[in-house]
Amino acid sequence: MEVDHITPKNKFGEDSINNYQALCYTCNSQKRDLDDTDFREIKHIYEMRDSSCVFCNIPNGRILFENNLAMAFHDNYPVTKGHLLIVPKRHAYEYFDLYQAEINAIHELLMKVKQELQLIDPSISGFNIGVNNGKDSEG
Repeated sequence: MEVDHITPKNKFGEDSINNYQALCYTCNSQKRDLDDTDFREIKHIYEMRDSSCVFCNIPNGRILFENNLAMAFHDNYPVTKGHLLIVPKRHAYEYFDLYQAEINAIHELLMKVKQELQLIDPSISGFNIGVNNGKDSEG
C-alpha cells in the first residue's frame, strides 16, 4: 500500500489528512497525477446493485473468468461460437463511467479470454471486440 494525494500536489492539492488515501502500488502508479478521484469510500459502490440490470444479477455459476473488478461469461444471444461478454463488477451506466482500474481489469480479461479461446481452437484467426455504450446501443 502507498499513501497518495487525492488531488495531486501539482494541481494544488494540500498536504493534509483530508487529501490522503491509501492505494495499492498498481493503482497508485496507474492513477499518476492525471486524476483526482477520491478512492477512500469506493468499496461501497461495489455493493450497490440495480435489480433491473441483467449484469448486476449474473449467477456465479455463469462466470467463466473474473478478477477483482470484472467478469466474463457467455452471451445469452451469441453471434458466434465463443461469444463472451466482459463487464465490470460495479454497476455502471456507461463505459465512460468506468474508473481506469476497471478498464484495465476488463482489458486483462479480454487478453485472458483471447488466450483461452485460442487454446481451445487454434484455428481462430480473428476476434471482434465491441463496446455497447448507453441505452440506445442495446438494440
